[in-house]
Amino acid sequence: MPGGEIAAAVGPADDWKPADALAVQPGAFLAGGKIDIGSGPAARPLILLAVEAGRAESVVQRKRARVADAQPALLRRIDQEEPTKGPECLSAERLFRLLVEQDDFATGIRKLCRGNETGEACPYDDDVCIERHDQPFVRPFPAGHYRQAVCGDKAAWFRLTNGPGCANPLNMNLIAQRPFLGVTGSALGRIWRDRLDAAGLGRAEALTQIEGLPDIVARVLAGRGVGAADAMRYLEPKLRDLLPDPSTLVGMDAAAARLARAVATREAVAIFGDYDVDGACSSALLAGFLRDAGARPRIHIPDRLIEGYGPNSEAIRMLAAEGATLLVTVDCGTTSHEPLAEARRLGLDVVVLDHHQAPEQLPQVEALVNPNRQDDLSGLGHLCAAGVVFLTLVATSRELRRHGLWAQRGGEPDLLAALDLVALATVADVVPLKGLNRAFVRQGIAMLRGRTRAGLAALLDVAGLDGPVQPWHLGFLLGPRINAGGRIGDAGLGARLLMTADEIEARSIAAELNRLNQERQDIEKLAVEEAVAQAEFALTKAEDLPVLLARSADWHPGIVGLVAARLKERFRRPAFALAQNGDGGATGSGRSVAGVDLGRAVRQAVDAGLALKGGGHAMAAGVTLGPGQDAAFHAFLVERLAPEVAQARESESLLVDAAMSAGGANPRLLAEIEKAGPYGAGCPEPVFVFPSHRLVDAVEIGSGGHVRIKLRSGDGATIGGIAFRVAQEPLGRALLAARGESVHLAASLTLNRWGGKETVEVRVIDLARAA
Repeated sequence: MPGGEIAAAVGPADDWKPADALAVQPGAFLAGGKIDIGSGPAARPLILLAVEAGRAESVVQRKRARVADAQPALLRRIDQEEPTKGPECLSAERLFRLLVEQDDFATGIRKLCRGNETGEACPYDDDVCIERHDQPFVRPFPAGHYRQAVCGDKAAWFRLTNGPGCANPLNMNLIAQRPFLGVTGSALGRIWRDRLDAAGLGRAEALTQIEGLPDIVARVLAGRGVGAADAMRYLEPKLRDLLPDPSTLVGMDAAAARLARAVATREAVAIFGDYDVDGACSSALLAGFLRDAGARPRIHIPDRLIEGYGPNSEAIRMLAAEGATLLVTVDCGTTSHEPLAEARRLGLDVVVLDHHQAPEQLPQVEALVNPNRQDDLSGLGHLCAAGVVFLTLVATSRELRRHGLWAQRGGEPDLLAALDLVALATVADVVPLKGLNRAFVRQGIAMLRGRTRAGLAALLDVAGLDGPVQPWHLGFLLGPRINAGGRIGDAGLGARLLMTADEIEARSIAAELNRLNQERQDIEKLAVEEAVAQAEFALTKAEDLPVLLARSADWHPGIVGLVAARLKERFRRPAFALAQNGDGGATGSGRSVAGVDLGRAVRQAVDAGLALKGGGHAMAAGVTLGPGQDAAFHAFLVERLAPEVAQARESESLLVDAAMSAGGANPRLLAEIEKAGPYGAGCPEPVFVFPSHRLVDAVEIGSGGHVRIKLRSGDGATIGGIAFRVAQEPLGRALLAARGESVHLAASLTLNRWGGKETVEVRVIDLARAA
């Protein structure tokens, strides 16, 4: 890795440069004191968490040749040294206790380094061994992967792999399967496991040796399936490398040709969007392009309460009466057979741009572009609707260029300037951040930081964000405010905000969305309390109930998805929340857990006549029920999903990327970790465990049920943090009860900017009491 303090400290082993002693060095990843990086990055810090604490009698004594001049020996290449015997092995039964569980040992750790040259095999390449010696920085062993831990004046070298050179071979997959820090029942009832299995450890090793990446970045990448061959492309995703030919999507050429004709003839185009963030962004993206190209777009976002989801015949008749000749549905329309048939009867051409899961039978339209239609082999099913729209505009622009229209009209619209909308929709719709989506988000955030779009700049202001935009801001600050209009207010506010170039109008709309979001939070809080009570009562009668369903005639239909999400988070199983209407029917939303396809089950219920309409994704679905259908619908889901839920809950665990101490969490380390982002769906934010730290403070703050905490490590370093909306949840109660005690705390890292200073804080994920 190029120069710089961190690079010098964690450079490849064959650089053999003196390491700078930095607070962020991997030694600080361990509890109990500072640890400096030695001559190279520690490829497998898990081993330091998996080797039993060695008291004096547990380390095998052995003879070795005296090193006359330690420093030259350290710097000399492996092939210039005389062969030495490899270290003897620890007994297998002593390999698995965690160092951090033994404070007397962990607090003495001082140095962590590698003692090998790259790519050379030796008789001990597959051993797990340990030796004590009296020169902490001398590397007396042949090529291979070692770690050195120094306790007082004693040092131990740890061999990291498994094989015939060791009398007691170590199965790396067995280590990965063992509970991290021995945690089998956390505050949330989860087992903690290392994210890296044997294959992941190999990927991490390759990333440090081949690409020269810092060890923590290598572990994060390896834990997300990234190997050395793909690392640079993953770390620097670029549209020019990842953007496919749009024509690989079924129906794309027909859609682009029809949109190009609408531009050429300056048609009136009706855009029918969904009322969520993806729908608003998709609508604004398409409308902005058509407007700049010379067409006459008109956006319609349906009212959630009156019209419901997707195209409806009454709205289509209104749009046709206003003069529209082309109807484009975005983020909806794939299953809207009758409304789109009505559009064709009225003389409108129809183009559908969607991404929701599709049935075999599709509406009869001019073009239907959806990477999740069953005959599409593009491999782009992870795109949100805005991503599909962006590819459609690329294809349309290409079609107009081919016909020479751009030359006639003075140039093409700047599609790259619209990537802020694609990024926002991609994060808010919780689609996997892989491949093209990573490029969309990375480059879209760069556009957002420029605050060139009046509406988003105003929304950032009302959200109180004055620093650089980060990926999580899109999902937690911007997304909820744009959604608020569609949930409990005017559904069209979000799209209007994203379309306007008037700063005064933008500030007015942003203020209204912010007010609606605050009102939504109050409504949601009351509904969640009632839903939790219903769920707890149901579980007293059937503890293993695989799917929860809560219902109320008092709930606003706009917040049932949020209620379902809270139930899913609290009880760790799929959940539905239904808002009952006056005729006995209901509309509702469901949220699922990993490994349970809720959208498919809802479509099967519709096919079975147990719901009027519904569908969605694996992790989220919506449904409309007729009078009296809720009980049968719930029973169907329980029977259909019970095996999947049981399997998902049995394998449920918290995957940990690395251990860390309070003193090791600083802005420079976080900057390294963020290089592997953006994080989100399909690329989970790294989880770090702070082992054996004292929870010196835990207090409930604000009206949202948040808990503010403060940790202190064994060397006195401290770090603050917060757990959101947990005060009345098991995690919040556990935090408040553990105040003053030694705990293992799992968290993600975030940068806090206040008063001109930058500090790293934690966002609490889980908690376990330290032994």
